[in-house]
Amino acid sequence: MFTPLALQRFRNDPDGFFATFKHQWLISRDRPLDLPGWHEHECDGWYLRHASDLPVMKLLGRHDERLGYLLGVAVDAAGRPLKGTIRLPVSPEDNNFPKSFERFVEGCAGRYIVALLTPRYKRLFLDPVGDLAAVYDAEAGRAGSTNFIVQGRDFIDNPVIPYAMARDGRANYTMGHTRDRQVRRLLASHYLDLDRMEPVRHWPRPETDLTTRHDTDAVLAINDEITARLRDIFSAMLHSERVILPLSGGRDSRCLLGAGMPAIDQAEWLFTWRFHRQSGQDSECAKKICGVLGLPHREFLYQKLTRPLKLQYLQRNGYAIFGTALESLAISESLPGGNVMVRGNIMGILRATNWQRQREGVLNLPHALKRLRSGFSAAEQMEKFGPAYMAYYDSLPENAQRKIYDIAWTDISLTHGQGARSYGTPQNFIVNAFNDRRLLALAMQLPLAYRRSDAAYDRIIETTLPQLQGIPYV
Repeated sequence: MFTPLALQRFRNDPDGFFATFKHQWLISRDRPLDLPGWHEHECDGWYLRHASDLPVMKLLGRHDERLGYLLGVAVDAAGRPLKGTIRLPVSPEDNNFPKSFERFVEGCAGRYIVALLTPRYKRLFLDPVGDLAAVYDAEAGRAGSTNFIVQGRDFIDNPVIPYAMARDGRANYTMGHTRDRQVRRLLASHYLDLDRMEPVRHWPRPETDLTTRHDTDAVLAINDEITARLRDIFSAMLHSERVILPLSGGRDSRCLLGAGMPAIDQAEWLFTWRFHRQSGQDSECAKKICGVLGLPHREFLYQKLTRPLKLQYLQRNGYAIFGTALESLAISESLPGGNVMVRGNIMGILRATNWQRQREGVLNLPHALKRLRSGFSAAEQMEKFGPAYMAYYDSLPENAQRKIYDIAWTDISLTHGQGARSYGTPQNFIVNAFNDRRLLALAMQLPLAYRRSDAAYDRIIETTLPQLQGIPYV
């Protein structure tokens, strides 16, 4: 009988299991399976199980037939927060049902998974960058939040990226690899066909508009559309969730604040954590911003990282990520909990961070592999990941190939990084408001030179918070 490794480690401590594996989930055919503090939904022989603190929405079709479930926090394409029971104007009997359902998923922003579970279709979808990340064991027929939830045995070391190297900060997991040789990470914009346990790309589509605009008026119109969509998403979250907003001295959080200003009074609080010199500068800048806007600001001070807290963090994310995430871990876990922490991290696509000295439409494989940040030498990267990366590139439609460094960042790097990391810090449910395929596509329509100059950020601030233009970034 399958017993998740997570439960084995807490066999005599059910409260400890629930407290450790917050916001996590599992989908499999295993029966019976009693996970303390978790809920269970049965669908045609498949069982979706999740921690009770992970929000769940039931998806129904046009005739009230059950389609599946959405777990997490999401806003739909029209800017409406998704809550409770969601009725979609589709039916599994429709000839175009798979594509219609995919378009619903692709229109959602937030941090979520979608389990499509009908007699004919059984698929697992991720949010646009895999922020509510997933791993799967094809041989065992399971998918879930982390290795500890999916595995029923101890780790089998992955020879491609040895655990000892990851543990010591000399390597990072990438290209679907995890600590375990048999368990793979599902890349964003792929759904997992649960019957075959194989990933299938569903976005971008060949018709997805990723064409770069160069006309000044068109560029400004796209920039303003980005601001409007970001405002809709963030405002929906502010009105429907207990939102806390971390504010730094950088561009991302300031632009997010600008987009959310019409509803920012709905936030529980704005804050900065202060644990080293840079974060101290961030906090001082955030205080100035809040002072100008007349908003209250909270500051959380350095907390010592203990060994038990570090070990708990690694258990929570399945030993997926180490490094700098540990610097703020103690402060993160000291914050009052039970909130939705909205961040602006994915807005980095607006500055074309992965395009240094590159041009559209040309794949520079050594550069592409370098941007994976695996930690290996150039020769080792080519040997370990070169063929897999080319297969990944060839799976893309031509419009996406022209934007390869953006697409790979959203598909591969973010789900291996912040997607996996966020399971390790579940005190508050982290959501990135820019995690939206419409926003990602619009960002990719902006010229590289425009993005590299930070003009996209400047436009957002100019149109939302012009009174902050005199406060320098830090």
